Amino acid sequence: MKKRASGQEEMQRKSKRVLMMTTVKYNWGAFVKM
Repeated sequence: MKKRASGQEEMQRKSKRVLMMTTVKYNWGAFVKM
């Protein structure tokens, strides 16, 4: 149970980080285009 929870937390953290990175990349691309 504990291991499962920590694993889920890690996945959520990773997905959040990836989402942030993609958003930053997209925003940066739009900024450069402007």
